[in-house]
Amino acid sequence: MRSSTAESNKRVKPIALNSYQEATRAVRNGQIDPSLFDLFSFARQTKNSKAVKTEEECRRELCQDAYSEMLKALDVKEDYDLSTLEGTKWINDQVLNAFAFCHALEAGNAVVFPSEFYCKLTQNDTLENHTDIKCWTTNPNALYWNIFEFPAIFFVVNLAGSHWALVSCDVTRRIITMYDSSGKESYRQDRQSCLMMIKQYLEEEYTRKTKLTSCWETREAECAQQTDTNSCGVFVCRFIELLLQGEENLSMDKCFGDFTIETMRSRVGKEIREHISSL
Repeated sequence: MRSSTAESNKRVKPIALNSYQEATRAVRNGQIDPSLFDLFSFARQTKNSKAVKTEEECRRELCQDAYSEMLKALDVKEDYDLSTLEGTKWINDQVLNAFAFCHALEAGNAVVFPSEFYCKLTQNDTLENHTDIKCWTTNPNALYWNIFEFPAIFFVVNLAGSHWALVSCDVTRRIITMYDSSGKESYRQDRQSCLMMIKQYLEEEYTRKTKLTSCWETREAECAQQTDTNSCGVFVCRFIELLLQGEENLSMDKCFGDFTIETMRSRVGKEIREHISSL
């Protein structure tokens, strides 16, 4: 539940900002406490017009700034990263994260946690005093200051160190959904463990942020299934692309009815190159 404007104004002193890049500098200078940051009750103003922006405008601008910087920071390599899209290779984490960032930048209304976040999440049985996790929502990247101000949250996850999957979180309905293109019984325990870990994280982070409690539902979605052992990353790319477009039907026909998996591999590389070259 979003805090009231009166409460937020009491907690956070508004300052005029020209961009969210200025907001990140304000954090470093101690002008904003990221743990108290409220994206929309915070008085977001431009220096020229002094006009308060709408929630949608705030989200979109923040996503543009944040994902552009994150794409640059990934430093995707042609010969090492994008080459994993060739043939039937297993796509690496840099490619998956970059493609997710590209489409989240275009959508302008979602938070994407890259694969490394879930890796850190699984390194400890409890989130209490987990510095590696807490730093994500207190770091200078404003995208993660209050993830619950966005309607959707995505986690790129690696199951058992050998299989890519996607977790989508509907913030409004408090539903966490696993999209796994393998559907194998061998990954069942890993899927359940992943869902429970993310559920715990979201509930604890929500309480830390709002001082309120929340209860999230978990489920596994019916989705397109791969017939090989190495195209899981391609399916994750297609899943997040469609979900960010608002699509709920992730059947095989919807995902790959108009083109092949090989075509999708080529398109992933093309889109990543185009986005990075435009930064």
